[in-house]
Amino acid sequence: MTSVSRFPTFEGLIDALIRTTSLMNVVVNHGDAGSGLLIRFCPESQFRATGLIIGALQELADRRQRGPLNPSDPDTRMFLKRVMSQAMVSEQVVTRIVEKLVTLRKTPRLIHLRACSMKTGFMAMRYKAAFGAMAITFHGTRLIFQRNDPKIPVNRMPVAQTFAKSLPNNQERRLRLFEDPFGEFASMLIGMVVVLDENGNVQIEESVQLIDRRDAADLEGWAQVLIRRWKAPVQKGFIIPIMWADEGETTFHCPLESGWREALQIV
Repeated sequence: MTSVSRFPTFEGLIDALIRTTSLMNVVVNHGDAGSGLLIRFCPESQFRATGLIIGALQELADRRQRGPLNPSDPDTRMFLKRVMSQAMVSEQVVTRIVEKLVTLRKTPRLIHLRACSMKTGFMAMRYKAAFGAMAITFHGTRLIFQRNDPKIPVNRMPVAQTFAKSLPNNQERRLRLFEDPFGEFASMLIGMVVVLDENGNVQIEESVQLIDRRDAADLEGWAQVLIRRWKAPVQKGFIIPIMWADEGETTFHCPLESGWREALQIV
């Protein structure tokens, strides 16, 4: 990855992938087990459940690679109508996006979907085929981007004691104690209370971030341990992607940890 691009629509994501020359591409987006990537389909549409039409788009792109689309063909017409009716767009809009998928497929890429609750390989396979990707990684957990800006406790109590007094964890409230076995970095406590809103999106109701000693060396050290590198100054902390599993978990996982890797799936 050499750059960061924002995409307001699914079509914009395709455009961004076409523009990049990177083999590895990380796509950060809202997601859902049944609806796939949740993002407006295109500027002309308010439809967001792209997983419901990705199969039809894949089929249309397959046909377009073999030759011009023939709307008179019953199967082609069926797939066109499926996208048109779901996304409430014209045939011209669908064919425009299909053309872009065909262009995207000319350069195979590795795509890492960082979207919440992509639980099944079937859905990920649809995106892989539509994009012409070499492989796609995905995860069935929710993903939270948390700014970690720890403070020294007002009472100066060691964070290990605060952690011990705060247990046990549960589904909604989870705390973790980070201790450096070599003693180079100050012990750190990260915790949060997470609930789901009416749309199923993660909301952080409460968070706590404490550290026994706060200086640049400690923060930079933990940034390297948890996310490998953080280029911005650490005076105001750093952002940690957190995997937050729904079922049966009472902890969370950061990118360089084994729990994060175990949550990843690949197709």
